[in-house]
Amino acid sequence: MKLTLDKIINVAAALIQISSEKMPVKLAYNIGRNLRLVEPEVKAYEKARIDLIKTKYGKKQKDDDQYEVPPKAIEAFMAEIEELQSVEIDLDLHTVNITEIKFDISPATLMGLECILIDNPPEEVQKTQRNSSKKKEKK
Repeated sequence: MKLTLDKIINVAAALIQISSEKMPVKLAYNIGRNLRLVEPEVKAYEKARIDLIKTKYGKKQKDDDQYEVPPKAIEAFMAEIEELQSVEIDLDLHTVNITEIKFDISPATLMGLECILIDNPPEEVQKTQRNSSKKKEKK
């Protein structure tokens, strides 16, 4: 699945958010696997962002080893960050059936997972729905 870096960053944050929840083993596997796949991309993004600050836009603070982007450079810095975040990366993420999520989840976290969620009812529910549709057709 092709995702932009900004989507990958959002997916990673959402996966981290739910990774400590109790869940069935298959869901836990998919969440863990996806997290392992997105983490290197997020780390590479963070390294590139920090390099931009340290080498191009940031000014080192006198009192410590912190950098700050001055107000006059914010616009140019943000333009480069947006360009970086628009890079598309092809990742083999597993989809997660929304019906498998049996724990409370915030709307923000749900939105972060949006690109990997599918809304297919379990096979038993699909069979029941097909059978009830056939019964209605017979009437």
